[in-house]
Amino acid sequence: MSNEIVLLRRIEELEKLIQRQPEVGGVWQDWTPSWSAAGAMTISSVSLNTARYYTLGKSFTFFVDSKFTLGGTANNAVIFTLPSGINPVYFAPCGGWIINVSGLEATAAYVRNTGVGEARPATGLNWTLGVSKRISIFGTVEIS
Repeated sequence: MSNEIVLLRRIEELEKLIQRQPEVGGVWQDWTPSWSAAGAMTISSVSLNTARYYTLGKSFTFFVDSKFTLGGTANNAVIFTLPSGINPVYFAPCGGWIINVSGLEATAAYVRNTGVGEARPATGLNWTLGVSKRISIFGTVEIS
């Protein structure tokens, strides 16, 4: 068999593989997270600016940016769901920022192997209650 025929067969096999596994291309997709807060803190008036992700093999890359109002009793975490079917292998830190007390602040953000992400003030203090809060979080983690 000539090298050209072998190469053509390999190309056909690869095309079939890509058709069966569209995530091979790492296509960006939208998702709509569900939102909650730790303890007796409440979250409302959520305005989602963007929530986008892609998978590539066993990697999950995401970006979420949202504004909201916090009420109830102040606590330390705003929680959001990851896209359906995304299961991080381990607890993993992420990057980002929040708007909380005095404007732009660093965040302690991460995703859990339970299918949720969390954003906390990096100061270790609770979120302050009120309107015009915001998170902007991004990360890449291993998924199962």
